[in-house]
Amino acid sequence: MNAAARTRVLGAAAWLGVAFAGALLLRLGEAAVLGGMLASGGALLSVLWAFGGDLLGRAEWTSEASSRLAWLRRNVEPWMVLVAVSALLRVPVPLWPEGFALIATAQTVLLALAALSWAWKRVGRRALLLFAACFVLGLAVEIAGSRAGFLFGSYDYDPPGPKVLGVPLLVPLGWWWMTLAALALSNGKPVLAGALMVALDVGLEPLMTTYGFWSWAPGGTSYYGVPWTNFLGWFVVGALLSWLILRLTPIVLTRGTTFRVAYLVELFFLPAGLLLLGKFGAALLTLVLMGGGAWISSKAAFAR
Repeated sequence: MNAAARTRVLGAAAWLGVAFAGALLLRLGEAAVLGGMLASGGALLSVLWAFGGDLLGRAEWTSEASSRLAWLRRNVEPWMVLVAVSALLRVPVPLWPEGFALIATAQTVLLALAALSWAWKRVGRRALLLFAACFVLGLAVEIAGSRAGFLFGSYDYDPPGPKVLGVPLLVPLGWWWMTLAALALSNGKPVLAGALMVALDVGLEPLMTTYGFWSWAPGGTSYYGVPWTNFLGWFVVGALLSWLILRLTPIVLTRGTTFRVAYLVELFFLPAGLLLLGKFGAALLTLVLMGGGAWISSKAAFAR
């Protein structure tokens, strides 16, 4: 990474830190106006800095900025825009916590569409088959789990958002995009993808139960009442869906694994969201597990 790129990356990260500080002020109920300004302004400035923070102070910057815009037009794919918009949707949550269900559903729909767009460019219409398989199987295991305790344990749905057969819409959509992102990050290794899914669920459980999407029956572990069978279920279903994707379209990862970015975005935002809820242990555990999984995946990729 050259000096200019380093300036953009570090500056963008710093502005994200400012945005997080603003979100924390909002969450604590302190200095709401200042918190709102920092949260929204920090997020916007992070994007702008990532594009051209190194150009500040240059007398001649327009030609370089034009070159970067031209590069973006040539190289940015629709799925990348959808992932970016889904990330920006996180910003209003501290400003409007009552709208979490709507925001979470919209964000999940965008990520599901991003996954479909990414797969479509690589396997064409068969991307619809992949989506349908993951959605239907994900919905089926959730119905069986919530009604009979199958695989995951005993839990109930009481979702504030839209539902499909009693299951929150974002859940089967989540099985689709999260599996594809984990499979891409694992470089096509279903077992590793299943483990990455478990790491993701470690962060999702305290978040979604806090907002009332589902609740666990008494008798679970000390980790927010979640039974160990749930994490085993996530591993099995994640690995199975990953295997199914590769079985249906063996070439889906042969043109790159760029959709792993969606998982890495969650690696940042999910622990941050848990911190804002005051769930410090869960945030740290999620960061360690997801970050460790990403590191193992990168080592496995370099070892090939």
